[in-house]
Amino acid sequence: MRLINNKGIALITALMFTLIILTLIMGVLAMVIQGTKGTAAMKVYRNATEAAYGGADITMNDVLPRLFTNVSTSIIRSDYNKINFNSMTIGSSVCVRQKRDYANTGTNWSACGDKSLNAKLSPDMTMKLVGTNSQSFTVYSKIVDTLEGVPYPGSTSSGTGGVASQLMGGGVTELSAGTTMNLAHFIYRVEVASEKTLNPKENSRVSVLYEY
Repeated sequence: MRLINNKGIALITALMFTLIILTLIMGVLAMVIQGTKGTAAMKVYRNATEAAYGGADITMNDVLPRLFTNVSTSIIRSDYNKINFNSMTIGSSVCVRQKRDYANTGTNWSACGDKSLNAKLSPDMTMKLVGTNSQSFTVYSKIVDTLEGVPYPGSTSSGTGGVASQLMGGGVTELSAGTTMNLAHFIYRVEVASEKTLNPKENSRVSVLYEY
């Protein structure tokens, strides 16, 4: 009488369990990442002031950091429209990058429209956030000023604000053969305006400084 060799079955079973565990881990990681990206976007706001702060949170914590990694504005817009947004629009990529890299002087922002402090005129970002009682709030976000701060120790600067293009490889440092480390320092003033979509008279304004 011959005994059946179960080693092959045991190996297949172990591999199946490993695959299931890896799938569960990837699912949990995806949920955590999506939750981090959509925290402010998925809240329900009671009034225009709360919505303005929510829009500022999304702008500062989710959108602007991704601009420094050279992610296309169309990709950012697509990512956030997949969350619980009614909609998000982002202005011209050329304009946003000009604002990211240069001060608002001369023709530095030539690709941008209105350059006033009014966030509703030529906004860089427009989004709709969910409110109570099936209401929604329209939030406008706009970079209105860019200042090149004092460079961090050990960095070099052209004095024109154009050094940001050297940082796009990843984070705020760049180090490779034949180059120097650049630790640029920028300060942005962002104006955020929100209003109830069906009643624009209920509105709020927030000014934010963002340091990079």
